[in-house]
Amino acid sequence: MSAKKKSTKKTIPIVGESEVEYSVRTSFRSVGNSKGLIISSKLIEASGISGNDLIIEAANGIIAIRAVNSSDVNSDLSTWDKQFKTALKSDDKVEGDLFDELKNEFDEEEW
Repeated sequence: MSAKKKSTKKTIPIVGESEVEYSVRTSFRSVGNSKGLIISSKLIEASGISGNDLIIEAANGIIAIRAVNSSDVNSDLSTWDKQFKTALKSDDKVEGDLFDELKNEFDEEEW
């Protein structure tokens, strides 16, 4: 079961052909129930992205990957309580137990 997410429509900037520094053709690979991509070091270097924290956005047949900006993360803990209360009052409610699908050896044997 997953949490309901509000759709946040944003415009994803698209790199124009004249601005492309490096391009590569690849394909999705199966990784469990998901799909994965191998991204070459040269492509990552050409993007200017450093670090491991990324935002991945999708729209209109395009998947965009960008580095996390400090403005993307709300680290001000004093605002979290207000945000949780606002989410509970709106339609942003969790459908069921988020941990219901997660089982481990302790749960199976000890309970």
